[in-house]
Amino acid sequence: MQGSLFELDLKAKHLAKEFIRAEAQLVNILMTMKAQRAFIALGYTGIYNYCLHALKLSESQSYYFKVVAE
Repeated sequence: MQGSLFELDLKAKHLAKEFIRAEAQLVNILMTMKAQRAFIALGYTGIYNYCLHALKLSESQSYYFKVVAE
């Protein structure tokens, strides 16, 4: 049992690092897209709308990325 808990702990920590890395990359991309007004060109009203509909993120995640990227 202890071995499996240790493995789960390692996996969770690894996934958290990947998540943080991916989150930072996504914020950078969204900021670049905002600067280039890409959302309008793609038919979205802004970051929130793009995250919600194009990226299929939840409302709370879309709001978070909107706030962080702006």
